[in-house]
Amino acid sequence: MTQDRKQSGSALLATLIVVFVLIAYPLSIGPAYWVCGCLDHPPPARTLFHLAYGPVLWVYEMSEPPVQQAIVDYCTLFP
Repeated sequence: MTQDRKQSGSALLATLIVVFVLIAYPLSIGPAYWVCGCLDHPPPARTLFHLAYGPVLWVYEMSEPPVQQAIVDYCTLFP
């Protein structure tokens, strides 16, 4: 039975990681954009932002205008 519990714990951990990647990562672009904006986009911060959020920026570039506008609105939501 201890083997089943270990597999169950591993499955839970894998599920939590997937949930984090699919939900928390894209939602963190707004605060990250705000932090870079506070720094007036110095080149190192801009480069790190583009590296960290490359997949989200790719979705932005490939999306239709309403989706792009929603992403822009979310990023500019933070004061």
